[in-house]
Amino acid sequence: MKIINNNFEKYFPKKDIIVMLHAHADDESFLSAGIINEFIIRNYDILLIYLAVGLVAGEKKTNLRQEELFDALGLLGVKNVEFLKYCEPKYIKNGKPLCQQSIQKISKEVKKVIQKKGIKDYILFSYDKNGGYGNRDHRTVHKVGRLLFKNSSTIRSLFEVTIPREIYLDWFSKNKEGCSKRCLPKLNYWSTKFGLKKKEINYLYSLNSIQLDKKREALSKHESQVKRDEFPLALRDNDFHKLFSKEYFACVDRSFT
Repeated sequence: MKIINNNFEKYFPKKDIIVMLHAHADDESFLSAGIINEFIIRNYDILLIYLAVGLVAGEKKTNLRQEELFDALGLLGVKNVEFLKYCEPKYIKNGKPLCQQSIQKISKEVKKVIQKKGIKDYILFSYDKNGGYGNRDHRTVHKVGRLLFKNSSTIRSLFEVTIPREIYLDWFSKNKEGCSKRCLPKLNYWSTKFGLKKKEINYLYSLNSIQLDKKREALSKHESQVKRDEFPLALRDNDFHKLFSKEYFACVDRSFT
């Protein structure tokens, strides 16, 4: 696994825009807050596109989730944000669930957003094949990212955000007895094949102590989603460091798309 920090601008040339696809408000903080902040510090142009935050249970809750998101992104330094008009599957009564839409249709909509912004050459971030922890919307984001990468020569590279399965499973096995259940993730919500194996991950970004604190604070901004007395905010400092002080990526070669 290569450490991105050592040659940051080699992997991410400053001439290229950074485009990140996320499913829900809070995903950016959980999966990629550190590297997002690094892009901001280094004055990269970065655009975050959210695919399933356009509608929640109703207008009031939608506004709340988006306000929380802007608070978190303000902490990280992000100003350029766009939303597609899809929702999570549990809100099917009022909207169009992302995971039930055509991948081709969603990809075209993402492409329109990127073109509207005048972006040509860019580096794309999406999710791994298992959607991080198996979430259906996350797996949809993965498929959208792959299709965009396959069909666009202006995407310089594709980095898929992931979590290392072995590291998490090792931590779970060592802490499931000693930790309060509220400090542990709801594994019945995660797929059995969450994240990727370490051998499938090529890059990691190591957060400094300031970024790790920002990551925790950004997560806390999503109050309606991430409770302070539950995983991961309820973790002890050393456990939070163990699981969240590094962010992991699989860089996709075009021959695999």
